[in-house]
Amino acid sequence: MFRRNTPGDIADHHGPWIRRKPWLGVLAVLALAVSACGGNDGDDDDASDDVNQNTAEDAGDPVQGGTLVYGLEADTANGWAPYRASYATSGYIPLSSVSDSLFAANDDGEIVPLLAESVDHNEDYTEWTITVRDGITFHDGTPLDGEAVKFNIETCAGSPLTGAAYASVGPITASGQTVTIATKNGPWVALPAYFGYGACGYMMSKDWLASLPDVPQRKAGGPYYDAALAATPAEGDPAAPVGLGAFKFDSYEPGNGNVFRAVRNDDYWRGPNGITGENLPYLDAIEAV
Repeated sequence: MFRRNTPGDIADHHGPWIRRKPWLGVLAVLALAVSACGGNDGDDDDASDDVNQNTAEDAGDPVQGGTLVYGLEADTANGWAPYRASYATSGYIPLSSVSDSLFAANDDGEIVPLLAESVDHNEDYTEWTITVRDGITFHDGTPLDGEAVKFNIETCAGSPLTGAAYASVGPITASGQTVTIATKNGPWVALPAYFGYGACGYMMSKDWLASLPDVPQRKAGGPYYDAALAATPAEGDPAAPVGLGAFKFDSYEPGNGNVFRAVRNDDYWRGPNGITGENLPYLDAIEAV
């Protein structure tokens, strides 16, 4: 059984920075600059020591505000619902800004719970039960619960794009904050990784997903067809994602010169109004261009 993940465990791999630390490149450039400027003929050892001394104690406290702009190498096709989007590598920057995943990789590369509070399995890994954290809401005010997780997983399992990767998903049941997944192709030892590394691990509002015209639950004859849902208007915008992350979707202009903009979520589950008592996020907004 996976242990419960504490806020301290996930602090270094959260949101847009999960498994991606773009600031490392900046530090490398600064290190090269310091090395070049610190070169001397051996007569200025004291000055060199001053340049290279550790100044961590002068780092100061984090300050809220500002916009961080990412430059992306490619746009994501058919954004942004995970079951239909062909994510470019850097497409995970917008995705992980507006939502979080059930599991994530820590600094040691281990898969640990994030939105999940815990996960357990039977002896032969043919049944998994995920318990999600209580008190988390999507940007539209709907709760993250077992039903929401079930709906998200079924969209990916029933999609022509992502279905092959989730072919081992069998019957799913949900109750309260838990969701139980039975497998249909024998043991599935790596299940948590499939909901940590890939786009389908990022939870989106059930109401938003249900409003999209091509969601698998609207496809007659499909494994997750819901006649009652299919009878409702499909008026949702797939390009306006509704997640539960540190930032809320603001606008998106696809194509060359695109801009994906998201603004601070004041009700973020890891913020001052959330369930962990942290002060995230610090930024006012992010833009991916």
